[in-house]
Amino acid sequence: MNKKEALLMADSTANIDFESVIKLNKSVEYFQSGQFKKDYEAEKWLDKHMD
Repeated sequence: MNKKEALLMADSTANIDFESVIKLNKSVEYFQSGQFKKDYEAEKWLDKHMD
């Protein structure tokens, strides 16, 4: 592996990690916003009334 290949590999790994961090932040915001609880309650209500 030459220097250019190593840099490309490191760059693509960094991009993947960066995307994961963005997704994680969105998930944390979703949980903290209270929207998760609303969605969860709605889903429970639906499950209960679909039977």
